[in-house]
Amino acid sequence: MLKALLLSLLTGLIWAAVGAIFGKAPGDRKKLISFFAVYSVIYCFSSLLLIPAQKTGWGEMMKLAAVMIPESAADLTGFWLLKKVMDSGPQSIAWAGIQSAMILPFLGGMFLPGVHTTWFGWTGVLFMLIGLALLAKGKKSTAKEKAAGEKRFWLILGCAFLMTGTAQFLRLLPNYMSLSPAVLGWRITLGAFVALITWNGIAGMTAGYDLKGIWKTALLYGVVVLCGQYTFYLAADAAAKCGWSSAVYPAAVGTCILLFSVYRVFFKKEKLSLHGWLGILFIICGIAGLSAKK
Repeated sequence: MLKALLLSLLTGLIWAAVGAIFGKAPGDRKKLISFFAVYSVIYCFSSLLLIPAQKTGWGEMMKLAAVMIPESAADLTGFWLLKKVMDSGPQSIAWAGIQSAMILPFLGGMFLPGVHTTWFGWTGVLFMLIGLALLAKGKKSTAKEKAAGEKRFWLILGCAFLMTGTAQFLRLLPNYMSLSPAVLGWRITLGAFVALITWNGIAGMTAGYDLKGIWKTALLYGVVVLCGQYTFYLAADAAAKCGWSSAVYPAAVGTCILLFSVYRVFFKKEKLSLHGWLGILFIICGIAGLSAKK
C-alpha cells in the first residue's frame, strides 16, 4: 500500500507540473496550434514505443474507434477551451474547476451495466458542486466594467467542463463493449493518433507552423504528460495488488489540485481568496467521495 500511495502522490506532483507547463503555453492561436501539434507528435510516437502494438480484428478496432475518436475530439476541445480560461483568469480556479468534470462520468456511469452509485458518491457530487459555487464566489469581480469578462470566463470554463467530462465518460465505455484485451490496449495509442492528425491537420490547413519560442515547452509538456501516464498506471497496478485501487485517482488528483494551487499562489503571486481555498478543499473531498466504493 505504501508503494501505491507514494506512486499516487508522485503522479499528482507530475500532473501539477503538467498544469504549470500548460499554463505557459502560448495564447496566440497560431502558436497554440503549433504547440499542440508538436506535443501530439511526441506523445504519439512515445506511446508507440512504450505500448506494444497487438494484432486485433478490424471489426473490434472499428468499434473502439467509434468511441475513442469522439472521446479524443471532446478531450482536445476541452483543453483548447481550458487554455483560453487559464489566460483570462486565475489558473488555480480554472484547473480545479476542470478537474471537477469527473462528476459527469459518475452520473453517466449510472446507466452502465453493473455500475452502482453510493451515498459516498452522491455526497462527493454535492461537495464538488459546493466547491464550484465557492470558486465562483471567490472569483467574482466587483467592478462593473469586468462583468462581461466574468461571464465569458465561466461560460468558457463551463464548456471546457462539459467537453472534458464527456471525454472521461466515453473512456469508460470500451470496458462495457465486450472487447478483447488486445484491442483495449490500443486506447491510448488511438487517442494519440487522433490528436496527431487533428492538430497537425489544422496547422497544415491554416497558417502553418510557428515553432519560434514554443517547441521546447511543447517537448517538455509531451515528456511530462507521458511520465504522468506511466506513473499513474504503475500506481494503479500496485494498488490493485493491495485492494487500494479506489483511492489512486483521488490521491493523485487531490495532490495535483493542491500543489498546482500552491504553485500559482506562492510562486506566481496569484490571488486566491478564502472562498477560493475552501472551494478547492471541497472539490478535493468531493473527488474522494466519488471514488469511494462503499
